[in-house]
Amino acid sequence: MYLCKVNKAQNYKKKSMKNQFKITFLNKKKSFQRDTIYFDSYEEAIQWGLNNLEKFNSDMIQFNF
Repeated sequence: MYLCKVNKAQNYKKKSMKNQFKITFLNKKKSFQRDTIYFDSYEEAIQWGLNNLEKFNSDMIQFNF
């Protein structure tokens, strides 16, 4: 049997609630290099995508782990 001991003095960081969503796209201004933009909410990501991307689809939004 294998026992795993955890040091109680270790501090575990909770994941920040910021930048949970991201859109990865090919940026025309950067010679079609891959670019990623992070957002705090799903609604912000949708609004940015509709305003800035020609062929935007909500499937382009990814949850950032």
